Amino acid sequence: MPPQRSHPRRGFLPNAHARLPLLISTRDSEPWRHRTGRTGYSCWVWHQTEQIETTMFGPMNVTRAALPVLRAQRSGLVVTISSTAGLAGGEFLSAYAASKFGVEGWAESLALEVAPFGIRSMIVEPGFFRAELLTPESTSYAESTIGDYAERTAQTVTAWKGINGLQGGDPAKLADALIQLAELDEPPLRFAAGADAVGVFETRGKALQLQADAHRELSSNLALSDA
Repeated sequence: MPPQRSHPRRGFLPNAHARLPLLISTRDSEPWRHRTGRTGYSCWVWHQTEQIETTMFGPMNVTRAALPVLRAQRSGLVVTISSTAGLAGGEFLSAYAASKFGVEGWAESLALEVAPFGIRSMIVEPGFFRAELLTPESTSYAESTIGDYAERTAQTVTAWKGINGLQGGDPAKLADALIQLAELDEPPLRFAAGADAVGVFETRGKALQLQADAHRELSSNLALSDA
């Protein structure tokens, strides 16, 4: 059966008199076991739901529970851990990327909503870090049940398994970087975590500019005649 929706006020409810200078919101572990082996159209609906419940609604709910304290103290920093998959989709990453695109749109909008209360917001988009994410204990892969995807699914699983233990990112250095950014008066809205993440930022920026230019005249002539 589908997983139950998480409740923002269960398990985490800040004391009304406590101070909360920094909130780091991330839910990015268990759902990865569902991200490979099915596309967004062939994946079981509840697998997609579980993915989005965890990696999108998880950070939203944790932040919503903390916001009353942050608003009351008129200060604080909300750090949302996203992924480069929140900038660029990938093959067999449809549900995961959907959750990350969603959480980034939410976090970017939230930054505008809470800025008048002195609350800052930062989205962190890591590349590949040598953590436990791809270890056999943390990651399992959905069985491919549709023949059309079987060959590419097998190739994808092999590739992900081959990355385990070879990721270039150092989690300790990322933690130090986040501390440095958190101490800034004006932390960035987005932080590309890792050289590979910087590459994704640059590629995505160039691609969007090319797409804007490709049909600029057609795009720019869609207004009503009296507008």
